[in-house]
Amino acid sequence: MKAVRRILLLLAAVGLMEAVPSYAVVDESQELRLRAAALTLGVGFVLIAAWLLGKLAAEVRLPKLTGYLVAGIVAGPSVLGFLSHETVTGMALVNGGATALIALTAGSEMDFRAMRPLFRSIGWISLVAVIGGTVLLFVTIFLLRPLLPFLAALPFGHALIVAAVLAVVAVAQSPAVVVALRAETGADGP
Repeated sequence: MKAVRRILLLLAAVGLMEAVPSYAVVDESQELRLRAAALTLGVGFVLIAAWLLGKLAAEVRLPKLTGYLVAGIVAGPSVLGFLSHETVTGMALVNGGATALIALTAGSEMDFRAMRPLFRSIGWISLVAVIGGTVLLFVTIFLLRPLLPFLAALPFGHALIVAAVLAVVAVAQSPAVVVALRAETGADGP
């Protein structure tokens, strides 16, 4: 019964988002206010849809994070288009805040006394994973340079630097997601 109610709530939110463009005022003097309203509406819709899809994902024994990702992809400009590219760009602050909250949650769940015997192993695994992951991503990004338009046009040295930065950023984001999945699935043990 709860699943049906969540699906109905999600459909109601989607219906409201579908109706929003019909109320848009095409007046240049209100363009800034309209952009701010679109950003606020977009953030609100994604939060509600992600929460509902996260609950539905948990009911079918998937991590809530799966529902969150599905909500963002489906609501984004590539699928349903409820959020324009401009609105998604404006949500960068929300994205940073969400990543910070995931990291805070991860830190609050660490039990250092239970981890003490594993510190040496954790250190080596982290070192190998971080450095190895960064090197692997760097090499992959650089080798795919001809297929990536933003890298293909850059001179060799600049492409090296951009590939290195992208690799470091990708590796830095992954621990927060891993810890969130660990907490979500209730995984325990060494």
